[in-house]
Amino acid sequence: MTDRFSLLKDLNSRFGFLLDTKSSLQAPNLDDDNDTTLHTQRLDFGKVYHADVNGNELFQEVYDCHLLLKERYQ
Repeated sequence: MTDRFSLLKDLNSRFGFLLDTKSSLQAPNLDDDNDTTLHTQRLDFGKVYHADVNGNELFQEVYDCHLLLKERYQ
């Protein structure tokens, strides 16, 4: 059981930002490259999975989703 939760925590640390819509909606300005954590997480994700994911493209896709969610829920 401990190993399973450890693996889940590891998965969350790697992929959790993809599901964190609350933080995305509260982010002040995602098109600002200095916008810190969310941008850095997406770029780092792209570095780790560079064969499958382009960090800059991921950032743009999540940014587009951010705009849609913000428009819908605010």
